[in-house]
Amino acid sequence: MIIKIMRNKKFLYVLGSVLFLALIAIYVYITWPHRIVKELNGIEYSQEDKALCEPVSVKIHGTMKQALTGGRVFTGTIELRKTDLALPDQKLTLSFDKVDWSSLTFRDLEGEFYDYGEMFADEEMNKIVIVEPDPGNSTDAAATCSILAFPAEDRAEAEKLTLAYFKNEKNYYFGN
Repeated sequence: MIIKIMRNKKFLYVLGSVLFLALIAIYVYITWPHRIVKELNGIEYSQEDKALCEPVSVKIHGTMKQALTGGRVFTGTIELRKTDLALPDQKLTLSFDKVDWSSLTFRDLEGEFYDYGEMFADEEMNKIVIVEPDPGNSTDAAATCSILAFPAEDRAEAEKLTLAYFKNEKNYYFGN
């Protein structure tokens, strides 16, 4: 009985077509960009300056697209409510790797390159950590730079979120 079905070429063509369409549907489902519109409140702090603990907020408006390689690409705007770190008021494209890390960089229309630090964010951008660039180019930027953690209500919550991302990154690149 099964041999007769397998010999039927029409059945094999239909089965192959259905499998092909199913693979296309899975690909589209995985890689289709989803909209992200968020406003999160957080804390700015520094490991070096224990007195620094200020409330900050961020507005995110854009789309996140999953790549088949495991990373993600965010395209949109990120508005920080912080006086000394002003992200450009135009669309950014951020490529996140498998440990939720992205360089927060921007090139303007004149070709000038701006470094706003590093960003860690989960897939839905519910948890975000931004490590500002170190003005002194220290080897341990996390110890000397300002860190912005969202969402967080106090310094302890912000440090806990930051530590979780740093541990995840260390474990991925260097093992346990």
